[in-house]
Formats: sequence, C-alpha cells, structure tokens
Amino acid sequence: MSEKHLPESVVQEICSKLNLASLEVLRSQGQEIMAQGMKLVELTSDELGPLSGVYTQIPVEVSLKLCDPSTLRDLRCSEISQEDIDEATSQITRLVSQGRIAMDNHTPKPGATHELNTDAKGRRVVSRRCYN
Repeated sequence: MSEKHLPESVVQEICSKLNLASLEVLRSQGQEIMAQGMKLVELTSDELGPLSGVYTQIPVEVSLKLCDPSTLRDLRCSEISQEDIDEATSQITRLVSQGRIAMDNHTPKPGATHELNTDAKGRRVVSRRCYN
C-alpha cells in the first residue's frame, strides 16, 4: 500500500461509518493514517432564505489505524463546530448574493462557480463546479 492510497473497500467503509462524501489520505506512518474527509452537512438559517436546509461539504480530519488491509481500529473524525457551520452559511449567502450558484437544471450564469443540485436522497446540495 502506498503512503497516500487505501484500498477502495476501506475508503468506502470509512466513508460509510463516518457519513463522509469523500476521503483523501494526507499521510501515513506505519499503521497510523491521517486523512481529510468531506462531510455533507445541512445548513438551516434564516440568513439563507429559500436555501435554508441546503447541504454543503465541510472538511473534517480523520485518523485511524489500519492493522491489515481490511481491519480498522481507532477510527476518529473531528467534530464540526458551530463556527464551521456559521462560516459555511456565510459563504453560501455570499455566493448567492454574487450570483455564483447555478440552480437546479438552469444554465449557469457567467462566473457561476458552484451549483445547486438535488441528490438521489432528495437533498439540495451546493457543490463547487469550477474555479473562476
């Protein structure tokens, strides 16, 4: 196993257990692995207006021990703080005010860097579509 690679089955197991959208290994030292995951979080705030209840991804730190190619131990994930949620809410509000979010099935305006789509579970999710 390379330093920045985990078997796909292990990544899927970690994502499932921690409710992550994605996982990237940052470093490994022996059995100990540090990674960054993206957790899908619902944002509810009057500040968001009609987008209240939208989901976005917030980064979290993940640590674990991989005893063999399929045995996880000491799986931990950092908590998402109220400050993280407030920052994400402010970011979404800023993106809306700047016209940078393309809405469901609409042609994006020039400069749109994010998009709002509905996922298979019916959640409205804001995600980055490109860099401008």
